[in-house]
Amino acid sequence: RPKTGFQMWLEENRANILTDNPDLNEAEVIKEGMSRFRVLSAEERMVWTEKAKRGAVNDLTEDKKRKRPTADEDEVKKNQEQKSEDSNLSKKPKPLEQSTNVRLSAFAFKQS
Repeated sequence: RPKTGFQMWLEENRANILTDNPDLNEAEVIKEGMSRFRVLSAEERMVWTEKAKRGAVNDLTEDKKRKRPTADEDEVKKNQEQKSEDSNLSKKPKPLEQSTNVRLSAFAFKQS
């Protein structure tokens, strides 16, 4: 999910908040960040919102790009395919009984 302007601002300003209030837990840091973000001017908040929008567009284009598997992932996939082929080769198909074939063909070619 793309980050909001507030989330991006908080990432950059978390250290300042913790420097001013070292005893805050994570939830309290977020609350303090929210109150500091609200105090920013509308222009400053808009700058962060625009940064978030640009970041979201970049993230979406990265998601659309086709990911090529690494050599390790490729090898693991080949090994798994080989194992499944080996297990399929060891299973011989059972011949159908003659009565089964007759019933299937009667069903398939049944005339109404």
